Amino acid sequence: MLKVQVATTLEEKQAIYQFRYSVYIEEMKKSLRYANHAEKILKDKLDDTAMLLYIKVEDEIVATVRKNLLDSTSLPENLSQIFAVNQFTAAFPTQTLSFSSRLMVAPQWRNSSVLGMIVMEFYRDARTRNLQFDFSHAAPWLVPFYENLGYRRYVDNFLDEDAGLQIPMVLLMEDVDHLRAVHSPFYRVARKASNTSTAKDWFNQEFPEHKKLINTCRSTADEVWEFWIAKLHQQLNPKIDLFQGLTDQGIQQLLKSSFFYCAKAGETLLRNGDIANAVFLVLSGVVEVSNADNGSKTLLNSYQTFGETTLFTQLPSPEQAIATTDVEVLVLPVQTIMKAMKTSPESMCQFFFNASRWICKKYVPEANQLADITRNQFLTA
Repeated sequence: MLKVQVATTLEEKQAIYQFRYSVYIEEMKKSLRYANHAEKILKDKLDDTAMLLYIKVEDEIVATVRKNLLDSTSLPENLSQIFAVNQFTAAFPTQTLSFSSRLMVAPQWRNSSVLGMIVMEFYRDARTRNLQFDFSHAAPWLVPFYENLGYRRYVDNFLDEDAGLQIPMVLLMEDVDHLRAVHSPFYRVARKASNTSTAKDWFNQEFPEHKKLINTCRSTADEVWEFWIAKLHQQLNPKIDLFQGLTDQGIQQLLKSSFFYCAKAGETLLRNGDIANAVFLVLSGVVEVSNADNGSKTLLNSYQTFGETTLFTQLPSPEQAIATTDVEVLVLPVQTIMKAMKTSPESMCQFFFNASRWICKKYVPEANQLADITRNQFLTA
């Protein structure tokens, strides 16, 4: 029977560090400064004071997550500033705060119950300890997953030297209304616990801007669609090549599990060498995309995309994308696209045709005429 355990011995912890290496380095091909290639482990300073949860099947670890309690852990100064930790500690004791990271599941277990098991145990433990807030961060294409758990965005994005663009988030443990609204699995535990509105009321007053961010997990499909239509009306004769030929229903399905976010001029959205598991659609502003393979540079405007060249691979991205102006971007995670492939295969055939045609337009301009001919053949077949 599967169960969540807490690592207490050096042997258990070493096995977790080795598991991390197998996922991040060997499977995902990430390049991390702190990787110990000689011992094939991933370990950093936060592990010295961390609580490590894991699930084991026979002799193999299949899932793990790390939790640092801030009454016994000093976050690096840059992380403390990014997450505005001082604002929280001015109002709440440090023993009510935690920082979570290193959530991962073995490839063969990602469609199983182990992910749900380990995050539920993480939340139960947090409630037992009377934690009020948990900080975490994720790549853009993972934000819908974390927002579904109940995390919310509240401060600016940041660029991590190892992980690239990261979105800071915080989970309010006792905000049962929010957990219910986003259909969080944590709601099943939260509704049976004692909850107050103290942390929620303070957070809403301290970080009022967070309410302006659209959360596709909390919003209904109709609300997301209305937001999307309002964005289109901000442009004169908007033309979205990626969605050309898709039905409104097909577009709605993609939008409902996607992520809208803003970036400031000069921010790096995607680095050459990052493993990008999403398509990025520029909604407003200008993004400069440079390609390391052919040395080209392209300025992307509204409704043009990047990131699609390595969407279904674990290959390093040849593209680097930097916001030339303040921009708004829609992120279509690979998980969202794969789900749509199962439920709307005909619509997604058109989606992939559009994506491949756009790649040609960006990097093989002379292929555009051929693409027009091919498209006509495709539509009349």
